[in-house]
Amino acid sequence: MDPEECELLIFENVRRFYASLDLNVDEGIPILLVDRDEMIKFKDEKTETIPTGVAIFNYCTPIMTINRCTKYEDRIKVEKKANKVVKRQLLAALFCCGQREMIRLLLQFGWPDVLMGMTLAHEMMHAWLSFQGLIVGFALERWVEEVLFVGLIGGRKPERLVEEGICEVMSHMYGKWFCSRGFKYPSYNITDEQLQFTKDLNKYYANHNKTDADEAYREGFKQAMHAVKENGLKKTLDCIVKKGRLAPKMEEGEDNCEDAKRSLPPHKNDVAPPQGIQWVIVQ
Repeated sequence: MDPEECELLIFENVRRFYASLDLNVDEGIPILLVDRDEMIKFKDEKTETIPTGVAIFNYCTPIMTINRCTKYEDRIKVEKKANKVVKRQLLAALFCCGQREMIRLLLQFGWPDVLMGMTLAHEMMHAWLSFQGLIVGFALERWVEEVLFVGLIGGRKPERLVEEGICEVMSHMYGKWFCSRGFKYPSYNITDEQLQFTKDLNKYYANHNKTDADEAYREGFKQAMHAVKENGLKKTLDCIVKKGRLAPKMEEGEDNCEDAKRSLPPHKNDVAPPQGIQWVIVQ
């Protein structure tokens, strides 16, 4: 619940995880800790689900972030501050810098570290996809037309099932990585009992996707995990970036996505594709 500890123990671990896969994500992306009241703004209108994390793009409404959290006996005092983006900054990003200048990752604070890390790993893949020139889930003010946005950025949007599926794979892989390696850094001081609890918690959420009402998360994860097992993470990401789909598909005039092999750096392959289902994040 401490913002400084979240930076040290969660944010840095997720960056290490991505670096272990040779996936470079700009460390300057704002990662904002928020409470449940702020997350209600991004509630899924169909399922009434309140997310624990969300990636927002070109969204200029102020975000109330957690500045400090102090515990007084049985009470917790939370201090907030507004993270603002004014309209001139939004227009400047659209016309001059592109989508990456307006990405913010929101993370609901107060959850166990492994779940907060899995949430962040999911949202960070949304950001990574946008850096590859894809238009991913984003929030726009009404005065900015989507047509204008697409025209300026010149990108294209993959299917929601593809996008959310690969993001869930990254969340799942981070959970496995965290329980095997995430505690080995000097910043962590954890007891055997806490480590076992974290591993049990990770297993508990391993089957959450099986009953998810949202097809993009349920079937998307299943298909994305199958693609990663069959073709590897690097080739799967190559095809998403190049073709907007999960797996290679031979068509006339196509080369099975081999022409995309330079779009990503070599994959170190030091995080094995995990088994099962993992934590669901609603964007």
